[in-house]
Amino acid sequence: PMFLFAQQQKIQLLDFQTKKPLQFVELLYNNESVFSDKNGNVFIDFKDNKIEILDGNYKPNHIEISTNTESIELENTVTELEEIVISKKTRTIINPQKKNLWRFFYINSKICVLNELIFNPEYQNKYLRKISFKTLPELFFGTDLISHEDIKKFKNSVQILRVNVLDHNKKEIFTSDAFEFIPKKKSIFSVDIYEDVLLTNDPIFIEIQVLGSLDGSGTFLNKNITPSIRPELVKMKPKEYDVNVWFKYRNVEMDFKDYNKMNLYEGFINFGFEFEDVD
Repeated sequence: PMFLFAQQQKIQLLDFQTKKPLQFVELLYNNESVFSDKNGNVFIDFKDNKIEILDGNYKPNHIEISTNTESIELENTVTELEEIVISKKTRTIINPQKKNLWRFFYINSKICVLNELIFNPEYQNKYLRKISFKTLPELFFGTDLISHEDIKKFKNSVQILRVNVLDHNKKEIFTSDAFEFIPKKKSIFSVDIYEDVLLTNDPIFIEIQVLGSLDGSGTFLNKNITPSIRPELVKMKPKEYDVNVWFKYRNVEMDFKDYNKMNLYEGFINFGFEFEDVD
């Protein structure tokens, strides 16, 4: 008989031109989504010799590796603008609600939560330019017993988040850069949308994704530690748009479920928005 053992391996992602580490690049390995940490490192149990780069800003997309692979160089496909053009087009703002706030909702790194929004006609035929939200300090849930050493790591950890926008077919049309959430220091986030996300009478889906949590060295914490955030909620649907909340477990083949039908306390994330006229 022959026994096969998974081998823990560190691979560093580097920029092809600058040779600098690439932070928070999403990969697919062995049917599991993995992110490079703040030092550009990815830690895998070697089981397959193929890695897929899911971040469309880098190429090549498919790479073969071996147990001797120590680094991978990726080429940035995004063309940087030489100058910034400030738009003078009319902006429309939807401010977050100030009444009937609710705080029972949480999002963790193992769950995909999609907020399905259909804006009222007066907000359609405009570009979505900004999304803002407020979130409370993170919680941590472990699948195993948590040691005192792990608790120390939690207190000094930094949460990594990003915002994704999907079209009515749940196809990704915008992904923000990853940003840090330092507990008790910053809780209001404002994400600029630099792609032309045009609002129509079709729904769009907004996801606040928790990538993971970093320790003091910039390395993601153990997978058995599940970080989460608690966005500020409202009890009533906003008057400017209709909204439904759907969720599923990430990396699991299953249909999205209606969050509010599964939960005792109905609530909706208290988003703020900014729009720009097309003409």
